Amino acid sequence: MYALEHYGELDQEYRKRQMRKWRTFVAMCSLTAASLLGCVGFKVGETMTTKSSYEGYIKEAANSPEQSEREKYYTDAIKIDPRRGEAYHNLLQLCIRGADGSENDFDREETARLTSVLGYKGSGNRTNESYFEGNKEEYDEFAFQMGLAYFYSYEGGEKSGKSMSQTWFEKAAESESLDKDKKELSKRFASIAAYYASLDSVDESGYSTTSYGDYWIDLVSLTDGDLTSVVNPETALVMYKELVYRIDENALDFKRAGVTKGELLGELEETKKTLETTSFASTNANQTDINEQKKQEILNNISSAKEHVQVAFESRGTGGDADAE
Repeated sequence: MYALEHYGELDQEYRKRQMRKWRTFVAMCSLTAASLLGCVGFKVGETMTTKSSYEGYIKEAANSPEQSEREKYYTDAIKIDPRRGEAYHNLLQLCIRGADGSENDFDREETARLTSVLGYKGSGNRTNESYFEGNKEEYDEFAFQMGLAYFYSYEGGEKSGKSMSQTWFEKAAESESLDKDKKELSKRFASIAAYYASLDSVDESGYSTTSYGDYWIDLVSLTDGDLTSVVNPETALVMYKELVYRIDENALDFKRAGVTKGELLGELEETKKTLETTSFASTNANQTDINEQKKQEILNNISSAKEHVQVAFESRGTGGDADAE
């Protein structure tokens, strides 16, 4: 009976309770929505931060199929931390090997872009390279690799690249962080690079002003020992290819300088045995196949070089004792 007499009051109290429940529900929904938005925002922010970090740019470069895109990501990483070496090394290898890793060409445009990255100052007065030089271990290895790039890959092996490699090899030769094998190689490379400025110069008699005898000694020394323990398989193959090419190209010059037929043919045969007994496997299966093809090409070149050596020593009156075998 009381409930009937006080129905209005009870109804009003009920509505108040329902309103409080509704407000609580709305508040909870708002908090949930805000939390979800916060999580999404955090995730987006985290992704953006990762993408714009050094490691993020390196990762993005690895996932980019286009060379120009990858170059940009490596360049952006360098701008973030010019002291770190990874982006420099990756950028150099990208310029030499191309996006698919099948090339061996460090062309003028690529060298210009890489030089620009090294010389970039940003808003300060110091270049990227000056910061990088402070990281001695990484910079010295980079100097060694730059020397190799100029010596073997510049414009497809152009002689001017060999001359330009000298400065980089001299830096590597003075390193306190490189292992002794790389330091010794750097000294030999720097010495050989110095020859190239005068290899094609001739005196009044028509002969080269460069000592091909000294050149031969340094050239052969480059491929002494186990190259694959010092450089990667791709670089080792390029070094063997250069040796064979030089014997093929300059057999007569070496003869005139006193290098014997036996020495030339012996070096070719030794290189042949090394190639046949060495695995040039890469961590990438496709690169391993490419290396095998290049090895076969060098073996074919050795056969051609042997023929040219025979021809050079069949010609008389150009070498005196050099005709000896």
